[in-house]
Amino acid sequence: MNSTEAQAQQEVAQVVRIVEELTGLPSRWSGQVELVPGAQYWGQKSFSCHISIWASLAQDESRWMTFIHEALHSVSAGFVGEDYRSARGWEEGVAEQLQRLFRAEVLDRLGAHMEEAVSTSICL
Repeated sequence: MNSTEAQAQQEVAQVVRIVEELTGLPSRWSGQVELVPGAQYWGQKSFSCHISIWASLAQDESRWMTFIHEALHSVSAGFVGEDYRSARGWEEGVAEQLQRLFRAEVLDRLGAHMEEAVSTSICL
């Protein structure tokens, strides 16, 4: 594991711990973060609960939005494949809105900073 992967792993672990505290829900995250060069997504939590992140995002200040979003997926109530596929936008929309609501608190607890302009300049 290189230093960027190790940093991402550590940061995601910290975010997951805070999300668990804020929601009161246990995470099913496997503890694994994979940095994917050329990914067609910013972040993704697989059904095995690994988190994959677009490698170019791992050192960008906007990574916090993705880390929080994927951590929220890890505390989601559960997975029923057919339900997820038929209402994919519902799960994504809820996770994204919660990420926006929790972001300031999570960043404050981490002692991290992200310019608000970063979040408003990104089209998801």
